[in-house]
Amino acid sequence: MAEQVAGFAFWEIGFDDKARFTDRKAIDAMVKELPGQALTDLLILSHGWNNDRRVARGLYERLLGEMRGVLGSVALREGAKLGAAGVYWPSMRWADESAPDGGGGGAASFGAPASDK
Repeated sequence: MAEQVAGFAFWEIGFDDKARFTDRKAIDAMVKELPGQALTDLLILSHGWNNDRRVARGLYERLLGEMRGVLGSVALREGAKLGAAGVYWPSMRWADESAPDGGGGGAASFGAPASDK
């Protein structure tokens, strides 16, 4: 059954390092449940590099929470109903691998102030 995140129907989709589903039952359940949700739009969210599942889930929850706030102040087209699926994939750097030069990027810099050049 789809869980609710910030008022959106939400499913989790996991992949392993060979691009195979990590939980085929979860995918099958999502496909079965989608028609009953009567969604007009499904957002597919994917975390950035070097995020584990816990961090990625936090990013998805914050993003959807912010979206819920924005959507509460704007008019959507009549009948619009949004849902979301969070993709989880193995993106962690090897423990013996040094971080790339150039600082953070992607989700790692979410909310970070822009630097002056």
